[in-house]
Amino acid sequence: MVESLEEEAASEKQQLVETHLARVEAMLNDRRRLALENYLAALQADPPRPHRILQALRRYVRAENKDRQHTIRHYQHVLAVDPEKAAQMKSQVGHV
Repeated sequence: MVESLEEEAASEKQQLVETHLARVEAMLNDRRRLALENYLAALQADPPRPHRILQALRRYVRAENKDRQHTIRHYQHVLAVDPEKAAQMKSQVGHV
């Protein structure tokens, strides 16, 4: 009885972790996409406004870096908790 409750709790916790990860990744992807769209729009503006282009580029680079940092930190966590799963993820993460 206690074992089944512990398994159920572990399963629910894993589901919450996966849901959280999916939401964070979706948020990071949305921010990165929006930053890229704004950068491209700034590049195509007529007349070109160098300050806006630079500002939009900085925002895009920052969004990419946040996504990269999140991916690396998640990989490092998984490596500490579940090395087998980390080995499967390694191709997605690249060089850590």
